[in-house]
Amino acid sequence: MNKKQEEYILFREKYKIINFFYLVFAIFKKYFHLITACDIPLKFFFKIKYRHPVGIVITPRAKIGKNVVIFSNVNIGRKSILPHSLNLLQ
Repeated sequence: MNKKQEEYILFREKYKIINFFYLVFAIFKKYFHLITACDIPLKFFFKIKYRHPVGIVITPRAKIGKNVVIFSNVNIGRKSILPHSLNLLQ
């Protein structure tokens, strides 16, 4: 086996582990969503303290600082992904 083949095998094994953890997290997130009716993007999932996590919706494009506490039934983000001049739902 040459060096490139060995590197490729190590690369594949590394991404198998990453994909496994991603799958486990995706299953946990789906379970969390079904139980609490929360829709929280991955980038905010562990950064925020949730005191009563029921009905929380955070859009992926939201910007949230550090040490934030969010209570129940909170929506953070935009109503639409379209610019204001193109928003046809108003």
